[in-house]
Amino acid sequence: EPIAEAPELPEFAPVPLPDTWIVGAAQMGQTITDTSDITVEVMGAIMNFAPQQLAELTPEMWRALSPEVVASALKTAVALPELADTFTPELLAQLQAIQQAAQGQNPEPAPLPGAWVTQAAYVGLTISTTADITPDFMGLMVDNAPEMLDTLTPEILLAFTPDVLAALPPEYVAALDPGLQQTIANTAVAAARFAASQVATGNTTSETGDKAAARLPDPLIQGAQMAGLTIEYAQDITPEMMRLFAGLGPQGIQALGLLTPDNLRLLQPEVIALLPAEFVDTLPADLRGELDELAAEFGGAGALAIAEAAAADPTALPAAIVQGAQMAGFTVETAGDITPDMIRLFGGLGEQGLQVLALLTPDNLRMLQPEVIALLPAEFIDTLPADLRGELDELAAEFGGASALAIAEAEAAAALSEGAPALSGIWVEPAPDGTASMFQTAADILNNAFVPGAANFLNFFPTAPNV
Repeated sequence: EPIAEAPELPEFAPVPLPDTWIVGAAQMGQTITDTSDITVEVMGAIMNFAPQQLAELTPEMWRALSPEVVASALKTAVALPELADTFTPELLAQLQAIQQAAQGQNPEPAPLPGAWVTQAAYVGLTISTTADITPDFMGLMVDNAPEMLDTLTPEILLAFTPDVLAALPPEYVAALDPGLQQTIANTAVAAARFAASQVATGNTTSETGDKAAARLPDPLIQGAQMAGLTIEYAQDITPEMMRLFAGLGPQGIQALGLLTPDNLRLLQPEVIALLPAEFVDTLPADLRGELDELAAEFGGAGALAIAEAAAADPTALPAAIVQGAQMAGFTVETAGDITPDMIRLFGGLGEQGLQVLALLTPDNLRMLQPEVIALLPAEFIDTLPADLRGELDELAAEFGGASALAIAEAEAAAALSEGAPALSGIWVEPAPDGTASMFQTAADILNNAFVPGAANFLNFFPTAPNV
């Protein structure tokens, strides 16, 4: 059998060497022109016979040398007094990042900016250091909050793993300091060469490959943990969990979009059949065909989801709302169970409340109590189709129409806030991330977003910890 050719490995972009190095090598019968010509042996000869020439290497040249060459020379070079100005903490950190990638080692984690921690918390994820960031998470951040990239310092960037660095947008990397750009590029090269060496030496197994294919993206794993679910691999997703994803509406579709093609192929057949039709429609035709075959006993990909939707009680609330209400101490099953006080709480939750309300189906909305329809936030009503808004206006006509009570109560709260006594002490202290307290005046206690009225809110305090 013909011998398979070794894959072509990426190379470190070479940088021209100092003229003195080129001339000196020529005098010894050697030809060198750039950093790619410097081997461990050549570097050893320089250190033994002309160590002073190391001072002629610029930071750009040091970063372009192969990690093996740098490792052989760094200890000696750093000790030379004439190189004290060259080996700044920044350069040493950059060389270390390339070295670690070349050895398959992860960098030491660094704390993330507070803005990243807060942004992740908004979507139910807990992160604190660079070790918590995966390529998938970086992709989500780039797509949904690209301005967060501006908060990353060079130290934080170098603490990301090579695969996370590879997920940074090219236009962002192109705007970085040239030294950082070169470091990120060479870190990727070093990591690719290390991975190739592992394959060549047989240090991978099919079992490892299967596990990697089945492992779910970290944002999905963390999001499930926040909901009290423990999952790590595609096979861990049960039919009940898939129904929960489907009940999350657009957010659920977005979460399912994190699944890789390999994840999808390794789902249980029944789970594949419960994939929302809106999600299945976004998949490539060939992948849909594969999933149809895998779930053939249940009618194909998305078939059970379609059947269950057709048979569902139009008044039944999405599972995500039912479970969320239970966690808040409410028992609801149908749209008619939602009370005016509950809808006021949703309205007080701002953007998060609007996301929850967006899970309600048109049938759910039509089945709400008229007073509840009148308490729906105006920002939510504005997102609905005109014909549905017209229906809701008629249903809540006795209260002035859809969102009429919400608007009136907001105006009354604003009037109450004018001239209300200012709060002090712990009430007005900002959150650890610097976010301003939502309690600035006594009116904010009355109009709190947690429970209806000031009395109910203050009644929490006798049993609250640290109060």
